[in-house]
Amino acid sequence: MLVLPSAVILAALALAFVLMHHIAYFRRVRQPTFGAFLETGGWLILLLVALSVLAGGLRDPGTARVGAVSAAVGVLCILAGLRIQRRTVSRPNG
Repeated sequence: MLVLPSAVILAALALAFVLMHHIAYFRRVRQPTFGAFLETGGWLILLLVALSVLAGGLRDPGTARVGAVSAAVGVLCILAGLRIQRRTVSRPNG
């Protein structure tokens, strides 16, 4: 089945992004803005969805729908965070 290898890839990718963001926060390279919070939160949601898939969370159709909706919310958080950050960078004074 294709679900498990893609869940492993998604989990590794999401974990890498979360770690990169937190290292950048601690080094004070990345500003702790609302957009950055949304983006990091979206990657955390995707990481949790991927881990739940790996733990067998897609066996029941009801939990599969919840996982799909959660993944969609994570992607929307990432996109919204990127858009807010881009607006903040392009207009730093208002």
